[in-house]
Amino acid sequence: MSKSFVKLVDYAVFPALLMLLGKFGGIAIISGLLGYNLKFSQYANSVLSLNGIVPKEDLIKITVFSDLIAYLVIAVIVLVAVVRALYFHDSHIKPRLSAKLVQNNMMGLIRNSYSIYYSAIVSLTFLWIMTFIIIINWLINKEYILTLLFSVVISTTLTLIIYVDIRREIDNIKMKPSLYNWD
Repeated sequence: MSKSFVKLVDYAVFPALLMLLGKFGGIAIISGLLGYNLKFSQYANSVLSLNGIVPKEDLIKITVFSDLIAYLVIAVIVLVAVVRALYFHDSHIKPRLSAKLVQNNMMGLIRNSYSIYYSAIVSLTFLWIMTFIIIINWLINKEYILTLLFSVVISTTLTLIIYVDIRREIDNIKMKPSLYNWD
């Protein structure tokens, strides 16, 4: 296996698990709040089935809020990647912040370009997967339009922030290639 593939799996496992936990945890929490006793069951010819009787209006609520919880979990991961890219990037960290990190023995927060952008792209991929799930649920009338608009606006904004930071990094590399470690 290639080193890049192993890194991809390393970076992808955590967001994937959190997305699934957010979705299924959201289903459990919202159905419990609405007073439904839903159970996950294994049936022949199915991977995972939800056992319980839920009116359509409440099923839409469960879908909306479980999608929103899963989406927000992934959005927080992307937001952490954005904060790392903007403030804790070894190529453009501010000297004052660097000094504070040294003083508080927190130099481990500073990351290199590879680590930051690899995790950001993987996390953004999961964010867009969740966004497309919300779009599909909206198309089949199981999602509110506000949830759809919220997810598209947030996903687009976070993607643009990462894109602008990557462009800035590329421009820095072009202007000062000797300052970068290529190992």
